[in-house]
Amino acid sequence: MILPRRALSLDLPRGVDPVSSAAGVLSPEAEAAASTDLHQWELVWADHHGSGSGRLRRLAFSACIRGATYVRDMLAAALAASEEADEDEEGEDEGSGGQHHCASSPVSDAAEQDEDDEDSGEVDTHVDLQPGPLPTLPPSGLPPGGVLTEHHVRCLTTAFPGRTRLARWDLVYSSRVDGCSLRSLMRAAAHRSPSLLAIKDTHGHVCGAFVCEPWKVAPRYYGTGESFVFTSSPLATGVETGTEPESAPGLVRIYKWSGRNAYFQLGHADALAVGGGKAYALKVDDDLAKGLSGDCDTFASPCLASAPEFEILHVDLWAFDTL
Repeated sequence: MILPRRALSLDLPRGVDPVSSAAGVLSPEAEAAASTDLHQWELVWADHHGSGSGRLRRLAFSACIRGATYVRDMLAAALAASEEADEDEEGEDEGSGGQHHCASSPVSDAAEQDEDDEDSGEVDTHVDLQPGPLPTLPPSGLPPGGVLTEHHVRCLTTAFPGRTRLARWDLVYSSRVDGCSLRSLMRAAAHRSPSLLAIKDTHGHVCGAFVCEPWKVAPRYYGTGESFVFTSSPLATGVETGTEPESAPGLVRIYKWSGRNAYFQLGHADALAVGGGKAYALKVDDDLAKGLSGDCDTFASPCLASAPEFEILHVDLWAFDTL
């Protein structure tokens, strides 16, 4: 029931042997650090119903090496016990020869319906946000003509993890100031996390993604289940200024992790993407001129922009200095 790629083998810090760590035998140099130094860990496993495979589950936490090993072992034991209980229940049902029947109830029927919905792939991950308190912004405030308005900022902050809600917003990249270049964006994003990518297309739609790992060029997906994507359609006033329509703030909707896969962040030299499966939740090209957005399995999200293929007007990247 535990995926072997991560659930049984945590990424231990350099210089520490995973086998000896799990066994409780550490070198003298690592003995003190094993019980005091905190590291970031991730456990990933899958729920199983009968013979089928279930949804991916993810647990991210901070702990010392011994603490992380304890959490991993306890989780493995709990899942093993649950699997044994399922097998025993199946054996009892077979031994009864089909003579044992339980009366159905509205509660059990509803629970079974929920499981059927999950198995059929129908997962509702969207949340419509309401504005909260204004977070700590740079001394100069939001930049004129930026992608996000104060309404967007107040809404999105309420969806952040608790440790990020009180963080200071720092605009590390703006296509209006730094030029339309993915290389410039990636350079500004290096070693900064969490971050919020905000995109405005030429029809005034605003979309983007909150991610928890620094953006980087890598051959595989990375990131955590705290990531989410968002969209906000403009409420047009009918007044245009230049090429950019002036609009009132609209609904801000986010889509959280669906659990279907772990395709959170993907950085290539010529593209940046969020989500995957049937389609990317968001993908932008190397000159930040065009983007793609479609039905994404990672967040169970529809197209976030004005169209599946859209032209980009502005791109901003915000980073957060957590407390």
